[in-house]
Amino acid sequence: MKWSSRFLVCALSVIPAVRGGVIVNTSLTMTSLDISSGGAMAQILTGYPNVYATAFATAADTLGDSESLFDDNSISDPAMASALVTLAGASAIASGTLLTASSASGVDIPSLDAAVLPTSTEGQATLAGTFMFSDNTGLANPITVSLTATLNASQSLSTDASGISADSEVTYQLLLLATDANGNYLGNSPFLFYDNPLSIGSDQMAAAGSPNPLTATASLDTNTPYTFFLETDAESDGVDSSAPEPAPVFLVATGIAALLAGRRFSRA
Repeated sequence: MKWSSRFLVCALSVIPAVRGGVIVNTSLTMTSLDISSGGAMAQILTGYPNVYATAFATAADTLGDSESLFDDNSISDPAMASALVTLAGASAIASGTLLTASSASGVDIPSLDAAVLPTSTEGQATLAGTFMFSDNTGLANPITVSLTATLNASQSLSTDASGISADSEVTYQLLLLATDANGNYLGNSPFLFYDNPLSIGSDQMAAAGSPNPLTATASLDTNTPYTFFLETDAESDGVDSSAPEPAPVFLVATGIAALLAGRRFSRA
């Protein structure tokens, strides 16, 4: 091999592509919802239209790909949605019959050329329905009610030395909306709430698991309808410092320069 050819090979081999990686996986599921008082369970008529379920998923990445999908259970139960792009994905499912809601999202930026922009994704599932405790008086009598939500959560984040940041967040909330005899809302108040954000920087790892069951008590009236609204949300975000490969024109120019330098060196 001539010296000029050897120089060209060496010149091209020392122009590295800077690559990085970010991986985030986030999920949150409400496996059960119990509404009880003194051993008596609330009367909840499940299934549409008694419990309205929705599912929403969205994903967007640094490559310019994006996708979003929304679904409800107005036609069939459960409501399901999923969004998938090259570097991210999300899904959500909510069942008005089973009274379960689940959200998941993830980001996976491997050793891939990408701009320094965020890749984000979110899954969101909701349920809305009505319950009531009845007694034989037909009057609104105050009782102590316990609300318990059992959650299954998982969060894992990792970045390599070229990853800039990674974020994961799971959120759960349950609201009660009281109504009067005519079905008019009297107000709303948050009863159950859980939020766990996690963030890491470059070349780090983090993880979190499920919280304890969420429990709250409230004084509610018998023979009075209460509307509940609950939501599970799972979000994942990542920023990668990958730089693009050298452009072909730049490589050609470098090669020509290497050849010219080789010729000058051989004539010297």
